[in-house]
Amino acid sequence: MMQSSPNAPFPANPAHPTPSQWDNFLQNLGEWQGSFTRMSSQGVIQKDSPSNLVLEESPQGASVRLTLRLFDPETGEVDWERVLDFTSVSPNIVYFEDGAFSRGALHISPFSQVGAEFCLMAGDRRLRLVQLYGTDAHLSQVTLIREKRAGSDAPERSPLVLENLLGTWQGKAVTRYADHTTVERYETRLVWKREGDRITRHWQTPHETVAAIGHHAGSTLLFNEAERPMQVLLLPDAASSTTPLQVPSGQPFCSEIGWLLEPDTHQRIIRNHDTNGNWISATHITEYRS
Repeated sequence: MMQSSPNAPFPANPAHPTPSQWDNFLQNLGEWQGSFTRMSSQGVIQKDSPSNLVLEESPQGASVRLTLRLFDPETGEVDWERVLDFTSVSPNIVYFEDGAFSRGALHISPFSQVGAEFCLMAGDRRLRLVQLYGTDAHLSQVTLIREKRAGSDAPERSPLVLENLLGTWQGKAVTRYADHTTVERYETRLVWKREGDRITRHWQTPHETVAAIGHHAGSTLLFNEAERPMQVLLLPDAASSTTPLQVPSGQPFCSEIGWLLEPDTHQRIIRNHDTNGNWISATHITEYRS
């Protein structure tokens, strides 16, 4: 999971090595420069800290050292630092072939203070997002992490707006399960529509069909007329954060990150929990507007 600092991801505990997962993890090697933007549950920016993260493999290739520094936005001095060494992949995290990942609690209950971290990668840029839930089962804080490889000039994308999402999206999904061995690949379909003041979102996979009706309020989409009520925050760097309005008891639920890479190319990672709050899988989707 993540470190207790509200500005930084929790460190994973090295355990249960999985060679293919380790190789996927290594896609993140290098020096990443960016910022940690802490926001309220409504997406209001509370603090923005410049950051530098280095992931360096040992000469023997047996371990990776992570060095993360956050800087005071006014003085430029180091405000927070963390150094961690990894020799394997923790059971609470799953990596995809391009280095993208999902990490979080193995179990979430309505009365626990927990969180999840997501990462998507595209060229010389990474987009990470940390979602934290309070003991009242509601989202309490979001930290958006925008990074580029040191030495690159990869630009940040424009803030996401509703119009960027409207239309029909055909996707290719890869689901990796918590057992770290089962992988499933399938096609998806997502349709966003705006009808007056209402927004509809229709999500379809071979396993489920989920429809949601909501409304648009600034940079927030609220789907409270749905089987699974949820909130979508439209964020800087063409990002989005999707969470349940409240962590449900006795019902399956999910949370996700989205990233608009091009006007008609979108990526997402969905983290899925079962009716008991146990983490069961993470799904990486690349979808194209038709």
